[in-house]
Amino acid sequence: TQISAQALRAGEVIRRLRSLVQKRDQRRETIAVNELVDEVIAFSRSDARLHNVELRLELAGNLPALHADGIQIQQVILNLVRNSIEALASGGAADREVVISTRIEGDSDIVIEVADNGSGIPQELVAQVFDPFCTTKETGTGLGLAISRSIAEAHRGSLSYRDNEPHGACFQLRLPLLAPEN
Repeated sequence: TQISAQALRAGEVIRRLRSLVQKRDQRRETIAVNELVDEVIAFSRSDARLHNVELRLELAGNLPALHADGIQIQQVILNLVRNSIEALASGGAADREVVISTRIEGDSDIVIEVADNGSGIPQELVAQVFDPFCTTKETGTGLGLAISRSIAEAHRGSLSYRDNEPHGACFQLRLPLLAPEN
């Protein structure tokens, strides 16, 4: 049952990514951001356990609903979480942790952050990290962050990087609270 559900979900992800690339209308719906994060964590738990990584949630209560393509936003969050898990797995840190947090900033933006305590992104790559084919992984394609940023921008939002303190990487997905389109 789980395999069947994941296969159907994967097909929907591919259809929606094609729509994004082909600039077709996106499927927008009212979504609860924390529920999306919870679903991503459910997908990621086994991978995190395999690599001895703790996933920690810091979700703000009472976030307003968002009008967005939930599958695409999940793909961005999933890509960021998997990148963090892979970075920690290859870094050798003893206490491996990924923190996924949500909050509202002002009265206009929902912010989703994925932060890890790994080695972070080398300074010489920070300016190019969202460029297609830029990767820090031996087997990476360098497309995940470029596609994720495109999804954020298609939702009139942004995806940015900063160093996590005292060490590690922090990616911030900022999505505006938009009224549903007619």
